[in-house]
Amino acid sequence: MVTELLPEVFRFDSGKAGVHLLVFGNIHGNEPCGRIALEMLRSELERGDLVLQLGRLTLVPCCNRAAADLNKDWTEENLNRIFYPHQHPETSEHHLANFLCPLVAEADALLDLHSTTAPTSPFLFLDYETAGNVAWAKALGMGHALLGWPDLHSGAGGGVCTQDYAHSLGKPALTVECGQHSEAEAPRNALKVIHASLRHFGLLEAGSVAGGKSVFIRMTQMYLRGEGDQFAGNWANFSPVKQGERIVVRESRPDILAPADGCLIMPKATAQQGEDWLYFGVAA
Repeated sequence: MVTELLPEVFRFDSGKAGVHLLVFGNIHGNEPCGRIALEMLRSELERGDLVLQLGRLTLVPCCNRAAADLNKDWTEENLNRIFYPHQHPETSEHHLANFLCPLVAEADALLDLHSTTAPTSPFLFLDYETAGNVAWAKALGMGHALLGWPDLHSGAGGGVCTQDYAHSLGKPALTVECGQHSEAEAPRNALKVIHASLRHFGLLEAGSVAGGKSVFIRMTQMYLRGEGDQFAGNWANFSPVKQGERIVVRESRPDILAPADGCLIMPKATAQQGEDWLYFGVAA
């Protein structure tokens, strides 16, 4: 991979002992909110409008520049499914993983900023329920925190994401979905999440967190789209459903009914046959 396409890295050091936080944006090229927020944060720090009290901060605003230039998820394969060191890199995303993984190893905690295809309020993935991750998730004051992704995707081609790799090194890590890709509010949501994380780890002085108490949802079912499948309702992210309520209408198989009282997660109307289409979750 040519050097010009490797990510830019920006480092800030308070000169005092403390947590080293690493923040990623644009792991997926068509999700610009993290990059925009991190550029805003970098300007705040370089102007002196924001001053670290303790610790260190490393920012990678655009992890996949080639994909961002094309406004695509990725160029050759999903960086957030092959995020581990590759001894014999073959694709551009392999080279990116080899560049980014050492940054995770150097840091104490990782925040990975994303956005979604459909409109949504911000939410986060808490893939590993360690004490550190749970405390961090609660400190962000977001509406919903999703549990159970690794269980649903284990052995199902889920691959290795940034949280998986950080967890393998014993590092706290969260993935935050900051809103819809093109929504103007998404970068502002991302910046709020970064500020709240900096306060949580002591890099900034403690302050109030915008938002309230998070609702923790455990994802228990994943549905792939079959031929002729259609949503039975105008589903949005976190639409509540009752046990037995029809959620998917099928042409040649029994319709899908809600297995319990719960909610629908990340319904993707544009999903193709065989792709992740819909998740079901219950209060954790």
